[in-house]
Amino acid sequence: MLIDYHLHTTFSADSIQTPREAIERAIELGFDEITVTDHMDLLPEDIHDETHILNAEKYFPALEALRDEYRAQITVNIGAEIGLNRGMVEKSAEFVRSYHFDFIIASLHRINYQSMRTPGYLASFGSKENLYRAYYQNLGELLDEFDEFDICGHLDFIRRVMPFKYEPDDYFIELEYIESLLKRLISRGKGIEINTSGMRHPSHATLPHLPIVMRYHELGGEILTIGADSHRTDHVGWGLKEITELLPSMGITKLTTFKKRKPTFVEI
Repeated sequence: MLIDYHLHTTFSADSIQTPREAIERAIELGFDEITVTDHMDLLPEDIHDETHILNAEKYFPALEALRDEYRAQITVNIGAEIGLNRGMVEKSAEFVRSYHFDFIIASLHRINYQSMRTPGYLASFGSKENLYRAYYQNLGELLDEFDEFDICGHLDFIRRVMPFKYEPDDYFIELEYIESLLKRLISRGKGIEINTSGMRHPSHATLPHLPIVMRYHELGGEILTIGADSHRTDHVGWGLKEITELLPSMGITKLTTFKKRKPTFVEI
């Protein structure tokens, strides 16, 4: 079964593919199921940035119509990627509870409200180690506060945007904290994703690195989704078939799908 559970459309400011284009590309590639997960990043009022504010009143009717139109060819679910920020956890939870989402990703795109893509900001941490520590501590603290999500998105996202040179053993940085975070997620019935956008990065590795996915599995984690994090049609489904075929050799034989926030385990 081929699924893509992380996909952005023109309902996200940083995506150039329409929902219809994304769906038709997934059908062309032979996917059985996709979930559209456009951005919703709430920020305090004094930070005047509405770049990633999801217009749910337009989003749901548009996706529901396309879901029905393509029902015979592919399963289309309606999700969102919630970008967490301090002081906005409850408002983010209220947003999720206000709509009938199938699936929710919780991610970190900002450190201390500052976009990680702001020129020079990440370099100001001075070292890769300092940057990773700040990223994971922010992520862990916010996930501990937030409950209206199903999986943690691109757990080591910092690797994709950091200004420091990537090394293959970077996943060892803050590994003790990462393991603690994985245990906390598992105890709450939350999952992680395998995000193949990292395979388009110089590291050519999934987010998170597969050894971290393996550790999640070894610790008893069961809820695992997979997604390409596409923002344009040529990235829909990127690397997903390859990774799906690899997982059984790691002892992982099931992925998770969601309907109305309820998980179902499917054989690979």
